Amino acid sequence: MRRSEDSRFTRALGSELREHRKDRGLTQDQLAELTRMSKSMISKIETGHPSGHNVVYLWHLSRGLRIPLADLIYLTVRRLARQDSTRSGLAARRRLATRRR
Repeated sequence: MRRSEDSRFTRALGSELREHRKDRGLTQDQLAELTRMSKSMISKIETGHPSGHNVVYLWHLSRGLRIPLADLIYLTVRRLARQDSTRSGLAARRRLATRRR
């Protein structure tokens, strides 16, 4: 993956984790206690900070959130695909609008 794709993936993964944490009514502190990870590490991962994206950390988080790691990755990839389709749709509308002028 290129660096920009890596960055998009880590941000999307963080968003997916945050969404699952909130769906379960957990704070970052509660998830940290559940997974024996620091709150700052969870915060970094949720915000897409490149440090801390270790598979072992992700595995602990997925277990704490009771979602299989494979599902978490699948949902992240699906989120990226939705973003891509939205962006391509916006680009097409802009091209049409430019042609009409």
